[in-house]
Amino acid sequence: MSEKLFDDLTLKEELGSVNLKLRAEKNISTWQATRFISDLNTSYYKIELLDSIANAINNGIKPENILILNRSLNICNVYSKMNCISENNIALLYAIGLPYSLVPSERALNTRFIFIYFRIINEVLRKYKLERNATKELPFYIKYANEKSLEEAIELLKSKTLERNQTEKVYEKLKEDFEKKSQSIEKNYGFEKLIIKKDDKNALKEEKGFVYYFNQIKRPIVIAFDDDLKSGRVLCRNQLNRNAENGTTFNLKSVKHNSPFTFDIAAGISIITLVCKGIKEAAKLAKEMKLKNLEIESKELDNQIKRAQLERELSSNQIELLKNQIVKDELKLLQESVKERCERSAKLVKMSVVQDNPTENPNDDTENP
Repeated sequence: MSEKLFDDLTLKEELGSVNLKLRAEKNISTWQATRFISDLNTSYYKIELLDSIANAINNGIKPENILILNRSLNICNVYSKMNCISENNIALLYAIGLPYSLVPSERALNTRFIFIYFRIINEVLRKYKLERNATKELPFYIKYANEKSLEEAIELLKSKTLERNQTEKVYEKLKEDFEKKSQSIEKNYGFEKLIIKKDDKNALKEEKGFVYYFNQIKRPIVIAFDDDLKSGRVLCRNQLNRNAENGTTFNLKSVKHNSPFTFDIAAGISIITLVCKGIKEAAKLAKEMKLKNLEIESKELDNQIKRAQLERELSSNQIELLKNQIVKDELKLLQESVKERCERSAKLVKMSVVQDNPTENPNDDTENP
């Protein structure tokens, strides 16, 4: 049984961060520069997410317990609660969107349908200016669906709501609206129930679910749930929750816009795979950048040991370690898609990595932010 909730940030912090200088090799406008940084930030976040997803699975989280929401958050807010999700605060997810699992699962579907019915029923109640169901009731109906059946949980939700409002003049209209809304939900979402019965390599692609929303949403929210602890962790929360920022959070440290544009960026080591064309080039640069930081931070430690440690870290691609071939193939496709999008964005501005030149005069400040 799990003793401690999986935490991807602990593992990422062990790998450390790097500082990169990027330069546009042609004159670009301010909006082009802004668009590139936005694309790079999004790509970095998704690469980090994919690594965390694979890491979670490799640490015992089931693929069907990796959930994505079909909507995202306003990145301008802090979202300090985006960390641990339990039965008691499941309403946090309800307020954002619907959950879809990496591998179609009955539990994820139950949660999704309870969210849908709960929201629709409350909309009908609001229409007639009646008291709405409290979101604190959500865990009860989700648990009921998992232990009994989804159909029974939905009927219980509707019957309890009607029972509470049976003395209202609009009672009959309420019943009629509930029936119409139920038919509409089944028409629009009913097919999703069929996916759960399938167990083949096409199941991931048939559902307009995890893969679709991962590609479509700029900053998707992904949660890894632990069955034993009955709670989940928001992955890469340091990119969503400002209170959780650390050395691997994407940080645009400075911009110099004397022709050409240059950007000083700090982020986790995985960003190197986005700004280098090949695996060998990325690994070489990663080692150089990492070892340079290590030497600066602690010269007295044995760099030979650190070099060996770093080589193990760089070669330990979490996706490659996955045993589930279907999930492995899907995550690799998502990974390549993210890299290709970032590469296209970089080509538009002819972006390249600038290696620090030790012969440069450190006091030369001709290019100021």
